[in-house]
This record gives sequence, structure tokens and C-alpha cells, in this order.
Amino acid sequence: MAAGCVAITAYQPRAAAHLASVLAATVPPDAYEGVVRVSAQETAGLSIEALREHILVNPYDGEIFAGTLRTNLDPSGTGRMIAEAVEASMLTDVVAPHRDGLDHPVRDRGEPVRRTAATAVPGPCPRR
Repeated sequence: MAAGCVAITAYQPRAAAHLASVLAATVPPDAYEGVVRVSAQETAGLSIEALREHILVNPYDGEIFAGTLRTNLDPSGTGRMIAEAVEASMLTDVVAPHRDGLDHPVRDRGEPVRRTAATAVPGPCPRR
């Protein structure tokens, strides 16, 4: 299998958190069912250093606050890299269905935007 990147999305936040813990090796292998393998090797037999050469787990508990998608990415309204932030945070498919795009209104916790556990607003957009 060629080297590459794999993104995993869970529809239940609790399941996503559990999976992130298993992949980050913060849960001992005897605490869950099944086997996690990297390059055909069971992760239970790998050191943390060896595991980190293959897997990077960045658990992120993102929140969406009341306002618009745009104000969640750029609260001060001074960011110039909004499109780049949307793409880098894999929110393109969250923004696209809304006629208002980034100006689509949202309530706390992102309603009415349908989110999965992997969908999170990364924080304020960098100013350049």
C-alpha cells in the first residue's frame, strides 16, 4: 500500500473521541475490542515513537458559536485568507450547500449546520 493520508469521520462525537483515544495510544489495547494495525503491524507491539512515525492524531473539539460561518472563522473581520482557512479545515462541503455561503447564520453549537465529529471550525483566520 502506498503512503498517504487517511481522514476518518464519525457521526457520533462519543465514537470519534473513543477512536481518537485508541489511535493516539492513550487507551491500553486490553481496554478495547479488535486490533489496530499500521503497515500490517499491530500498534500494541509498537513503541509510542514508532507509532508516531505512522499516525498523527489531533483530537479537536471544535465549536461553532452564534453568528455566521464567517464570523466563526474571522471574528474581527480582518482575515484575508478566509477561503484558504475553509479549505484547510475541510469545511468546503459545509459551506457549499448554503446559498449565503460563509454568511449563513448559525446558532451556538452550529445549528442549523449539519456537522460530523470531524467538522470543526479551526479558530480565527490568520491575518496576512
